Amino acid sequence: MSLQGVLAWNVLSQLISFFVSLCLLVFFTGRIRNFRRMVPAGVIYIAVTALTGAYCFKEGLFASELPVFQTLFLYFDAFLLSCAVWLLQEERWSFSFYYGFLISFLGIAIPGMMVPILFRNYDLSVPLDFIVYTVENYVFAPIWTILVGYLLKSLGFSHSLNYLIREKGVNRFWRIFLFVLPCLNQLALYLANKLSMFHNSNPVVELAMLLLTYGMFSYVLRSEILEKQIQEQKASLYQQRLYVQNLEKVQAEMRIFRHDYKNMMAGMYLQAKEGDLQAVTDFISRMTADFDAQVGEQIRQTSSLAAIELPELKSLLLMKIMEAQKRGISCRLEVSGQVGANVIGMNQSDLCRALGILFDNAMEELQDLLTSKEENKASDLKFDILIVSQKTMLSFVVKNSCHQTVDTARMWQEGYSTKGADRGLGLVSYRRIIEQYENVAAITAVKDGEFVQELRIAPTRKDRHGRKR
Repeated sequence: MSLQGVLAWNVLSQLISFFVSLCLLVFFTGRIRNFRRMVPAGVIYIAVTALTGAYCFKEGLFASELPVFQTLFLYFDAFLLSCAVWLLQEERWSFSFYYGFLISFLGIAIPGMMVPILFRNYDLSVPLDFIVYTVENYVFAPIWTILVGYLLKSLGFSHSLNYLIREKGVNRFWRIFLFVLPCLNQLALYLANKLSMFHNSNPVVELAMLLLTYGMFSYVLRSEILEKQIQEQKASLYQQRLYVQNLEKVQAEMRIFRHDYKNMMAGMYLQAKEGDLQAVTDFISRMTADFDAQVGEQIRQTSSLAAIELPELKSLLLMKIMEAQKRGISCRLEVSGQVGANVIGMNQSDLCRALGILFDNAMEELQDLLTSKEENKASDLKFDILIVSQKTMLSFVVKNSCHQTVDTARMWQEGYSTKGADRGLGLVSYRRIIEQYENVAAITAVKDGEFVQELRIAPTRKDRHGRKR
């Protein structure tokens, strides 16, 4: 076959391969973020892989007994597919890299399982064999791969896979395994072909590799879930310790106020005895103000925290409030309604990550105001957290004073920040978290010198991947 003929068949093959890869990408990630880049990404991927494959084939590089060039080409193909995923999904490179390699492996291993059912050895010079070969490779194999990919999605594979790839701190061995998977697959095929009648597509090997991948996947996932449960228990104990410390602090303040209260009551008694009602009124006002300043706010915060039934969220709020106090920033927390797991239409880990970003941004801005040349007083700065739980909506509002004009249109761009270079990554991560959910909305506004961020969660139990929470 001429170089042009090989190139034409390669273009058709890579076009189908790219389409199947897009289907698997949608199954595993939920959607494609940037459809406008689909055509240029596909053209580059198809053109480069088709040309490279045609050249290697005509030069006989794929004919060697050792599958060295086949393996190198697989890695080259997986790398280009990772670049396409990066362009389409607008995700960090590590996410695109691992998905590209996994999809590339599945695109080879899943069709290889069909060998006993359809595939056999063909003489392509015979018209009937050529037609059957074409239909099996370019029609049945893609359909089979898409069906198996959809089955994996239905079994919850996409949810677990997203966790293992996206979550920070996950065992690196799993990610290294994804990288070496194409090489292991080719090595297993090479060794099996010494004893197998199926040349370069041994179904037993492909099935074994898929089972090995699933086994590794299940083991790592269970290990991570167990580790997460341990961390949650530690966080719960830490939250309880913080809560007890907060109660002890309130109790200490109450003792101090009780001591002062006796002295103040003695003075008020003399004023009342003398008939000085104005002095008594002023005294009561001062006493009420002192109570609010010393104890009242802490009691309100403790009562508000009692309405939150989620240990992770309660722990986060406690830590951020105490961190703000250490920085000299007064934080006001208000909770309306009970906040339990039944009203959270969002993964608790994602919720805490998103809120943590908002809290950190607010405290950084207030810290800059405290240390700026404007000599702002801590009492003049606002850091308010409002949580409203209703039947139709759960809302988190974070307000903080700000002294700079914030471009709400550009603030979601990576690298944009009012604090200088190498900043501005927090809100980008925040956006990526909430974009995973159809029932979550983010509202941003700047009004009267305050920067307001609101996170609204509707009481649905599914995210964009169709998985229940």
